[in-house]
Amino acid sequence: MWCRSITSPSRSTKANSIRERLICSVDTNRDMKRESHSTAIKPINREDRSRSPINNQPLPSSSTSNHYSNPDDVRDTVFRRAFKYYKKRDPRPDLSKVVNPRSMVGRSIDCSTTVTPESLSSLGLRPLSEWKIITFPDRVGLYLLPDLLSQSGHIDWVRRGIQYAMDGKNKTNIALHSDKPFSLLDDYRSLRWTTLGIQYDWDTKEYPSTGSPLPRELTNFASVIVSSLGLGIKADTTIVNYYPQKSTLSAHVDRSERTHSIPLVSLSVGRPAIYLTGGTRLNDPVLPILLQSGDVLVMDGDQRLVYHAVPAILPVGELNGPIDNEKNEKEDDEWEKRLIKYCRECRINFTIRQVNP
Repeated sequence: MWCRSITSPSRSTKANSIRERLICSVDTNRDMKRESHSTAIKPINREDRSRSPINNQPLPSSSTSNHYSNPDDVRDTVFRRAFKYYKKRDPRPDLSKVVNPRSMVGRSIDCSTTVTPESLSSLGLRPLSEWKIITFPDRVGLYLLPDLLSQSGHIDWVRRGIQYAMDGKNKTNIALHSDKPFSLLDDYRSLRWTTLGIQYDWDTKEYPSTGSPLPRELTNFASVIVSSLGLGIKADTTIVNYYPQKSTLSAHVDRSERTHSIPLVSLSVGRPAIYLTGGTRLNDPVLPILLQSGDVLVMDGDQRLVYHAVPAILPVGELNGPIDNEKNEKEDDEWEKRLIKYCRECRINFTIRQVNP
């Protein structure tokens, strides 16, 4: 299999064919010209003159609370300062240095394999001709594929995320303390994670040797994404994280998998978030990225074991997305109403991984 990348400042206008053409890889080592700070999102509060955490300058302190535990967070590091800065709520941080992948020049893909339009549609994905791939010369192995979901794909993936939590064979943080089944009405503010497949143990921070098969849509989604980059994956585990308003995810490294040579695939739906990616040390430079509903991030190679975090979910009313305009066609369906309300207020993130070599 071979591939070629095509620089494209906007979505390709190639005519749709019966079979989407998928070239299996994109040259992962080729540098690309990117628009970063010049295309960042507008700052929310120009009154805030706090200095950038990227410049290693002191910033106001704030507390950290989330469902990951990382003892390194207590140290005064570049990553810690960046996390505290973007977590601020009053005053709001200046977001002018946050990279917005949807405003960046990327590569389109031109592929030739067995991915059909029907397969993409079943996964809630746009046609391949509308995809673009963002890479970074100084972070080889980090890929951003923005705005991949179709209009209906956003709510479909939120629905899957909630249904996974309601499935009794999957573990959730709520089930650790109660035998009561998860309820979208009663428990949505308390839901933080669900594990599927080879299920991660949050106490030992290890995976068992085997587990239940992943739902097919998760394995297929990961395969389609990584094949577009010329990579491979046999996904056998997924962690779904749920972010109500004001929740965060502290700096950590995903190192528990028994192989680190396989990429990790991350899909965001619901509210936009500020995502921080650093290096293998907490004093390495930190890049803040805006992740919106439908954005996919892939970590591979040297980027597979870097520190990353989510210091903030953007409040309702700031940078609304396609879900905010979703029309509820089932006005008499109370569950659907609550589902749409949930995804307008919260964020869900799917990280699809391969545990075993």
